[in-house]
Amino acid sequence: MLSILEPFDRPVTFGLIVLLGLVAILLIWHVHNKVKHYLKERYSLLEADLSKDPVTRLAGKDALTLQLQTECRRAIREYSPLSIIGVTLTESEPLERDVKLVSMVLKQLLHRPGDIVYRLDDTTFILLLPSTNERVLAFCERCHGELSRANITVSTKVSVCTFQPSAELNDQHVLAKLQRLIESNRRQNKEAIMSLIEQPIDPSVLHDDL
Repeated sequence: MLSILEPFDRPVTFGLIVLLGLVAILLIWHVHNKVKHYLKERYSLLEADLSKDPVTRLAGKDALTLQLQTECRRAIREYSPLSIIGVTLTESEPLERDVKLVSMVLKQLLHRPGDIVYRLDDTTFILLLPSTNERVLAFCERCHGELSRANITVSTKVSVCTFQPSAELNDQHVLAKLQRLIESNRRQNKEAIMSLIEQPIDPSVLHDDL
C-alpha cells in the first residue's frame, strides 16, 4: 500500500495527475456539447421533415403563412405585385397517384427563385409567385394545360389572385381573398380558371418573365 501511495508524495506527480484529470473533464464536457448540438440539429431537421406533407414532401399551411408574411412586406417595400394561385382537385378524396402527379407538374412549372408550391390540404395546392403581374393568367393557362395532359384521373381548377402593394396587404387578407375565389370556382360546373387581378394605380417596374 505504501508503494502505491508513495508517488503522490511527490508534488510533480500529483500535479500531473490533477492536470490529466482536468483534461479528461474538459474532453468529456466538449464531447457532451458536441453530441448535444448534433442531437438538437437532428431533432430540428426531424421536426421540419414531419411538417411536410408525407405524400408530396411539400411544405404546408404553416410554412405558407410565414413565407407569405415575408412576401407581403417585400411587395410593399419594393412596390411590386404579388400573385398567389390555388390549384384544386374536384374529388374530395383524390388518389395518391393523382396527388403526386399534380405535385410533380406544379414543381416542374416553377423556374424562378422565390416561386414556391405548397400543399394546403387534401385537395388544394398553393403556388406563391412574388413580383408577378397580370401575365400570371398566361401562366395559369399553361398550368391548367399541363395538368390536363398529365394523365390525372380527376379534373382540376385554377384560381388566381394578384395583389398590388397597399397598406392592407398581409397574409390574412391574401389567403381570405384566395379562399373565397377558390370556393366560388368550386361551384362552377366545368373546369375553369377564375381570377381576381388588382390593377396598379401608378406605373411601377414589374417582373413579367414567367
